[in-house]
Amino acid sequence: MGKRRPAASAPALSPLERFVFGPVLELRLALLRRLFLLLLAFDLWLEFAEHGGRYGIGGFNVAHFAWLDALMPLPTPGLYVASVCLAGCLALLSALLPLPRWVGVLLALVYTYTWAMSMLDSYQHHYLLSLMLAFLAFFPQPPFEEAKANEEIESATLGRSISAWAYVGLLLQTAIVYGYTMVAKLDPLWREGQVLRRIAGSHEPFRALASLWAGAGLSPTTFWSLLSLGVAGLQALLALAYALAAFRDRAGGETWAPVYAAGWAGAFAFHLGIELSDFEIGWFSYYMLTLATIVFAPARWLQAACALSLHAWHKASASMKALHSSQARPSLKPALVWLLGASPSLLLLYGVAQSDLPGLPALALILAPATLVLLLFLARTGRTSLWQGALALTLTFGALLCALRLSEVRFDYYRFVGSEAKRRGDLGEALIAYRKANLYAPTDKNRKREEQEVRNALHARP
Repeated sequence: MGKRRPAASAPALSPLERFVFGPVLELRLALLRRLFLLLLAFDLWLEFAEHGGRYGIGGFNVAHFAWLDALMPLPTPGLYVASVCLAGCLALLSALLPLPRWVGVLLALVYTYTWAMSMLDSYQHHYLLSLMLAFLAFFPQPPFEEAKANEEIESATLGRSISAWAYVGLLLQTAIVYGYTMVAKLDPLWREGQVLRRIAGSHEPFRALASLWAGAGLSPTTFWSLLSLGVAGLQALLALAYALAAFRDRAGGETWAPVYAAGWAGAFAFHLGIELSDFEIGWFSYYMLTLATIVFAPARWLQAACALSLHAWHKASASMKALHSSQARPSLKPALVWLLGASPSLLLLYGVAQSDLPGLPALALILAPATLVLLLFLARTGRTSLWQGALALTLTFGALLCALRLSEVRFDYYRFVGSEAKRRGDLGEALIAYRKANLYAPTDKNRKREEQEVRNALHARP
């Protein structure tokens, strides 16, 4: 008999391959993806939708990219509001359901279009968030979608590790951003403290620190210079911590535990300082704090938090299934059960369409059939149960409806429209906008005075 051939051994990985494709806690990926997308949904609905009235004024627009002006229609308030709300719905649904990867890619594209359509939105961190969404779209699917409501959540599953190149790419991208901003602060004007003093010197927390410093007999110039150098040092620390974070869940990863702890503390110190300075950067600090918390947290902390959230999710899904089952007889056809599962979402979409913002009726008309198709897709492919899909859709559209109706979004939208129309001399449009703003105004923020001023100006016209 001939000799048995030895089994072919797997080719050795290069150091770069080991770095990019090394193990990472799957739970870390799932939590980062879900919390990031949850934050994005409410950010879009509560912070961006209210600015839609500025778009398309006078038939003029300049997009962030020239080719967008050539290919896409002129932005309008309805197009902007619908795009922002659609991106928010895609984000929240992606956080709740195991949707195909192309939905994550679509979310990244729609979100990018919401800010790229016009230079009216010049918020610089949009570029970074779009890149982050692109990486999130290529994360492996969350690990627990197929679990049943009555199954125990096993610690072995919560501790599973996988390869995720997109996660490593996101970490490196974040490290590059912090590293680049640190290098930019090597400019003499920054090192001398002049820039930071001009930006933050008027805010009370920094004035109090400067007073304490002066009370110790030290000059304000020294204070602002040291504070500026401290900011640059924090950014250097964060760049290092994110570059090493890929090793967090690998053998020997605890060697860098002090760096991870320092990175987490540094992220809070840096972004808390930004919030205290009242920089106009929206919710960006909260994205970065969420990222730092999930990336640098010990695995056991994440496992404890996830066990609680999964238990609540499956209980809610089981309750919804029981509710519908109690209303439906066994003889009902599957198609009727499918429609019954979709009915809460369709009713909520009707409420969204009646929320008195342009673009929302068209959005509801698009999302209604998409809801039916999505539920059918989930049921046919077995990605999740019909009832988990129905629950996710209900939560998503219910959250959108609450964001529109229980916040100041509509008040802010119409007061912005009114002030812009008044500035342009279009008093008729301004009066209509101020009337609507006052329908949704909190009692201490109404625009009754502005409405009366416009009314008087109209009566004074010949």
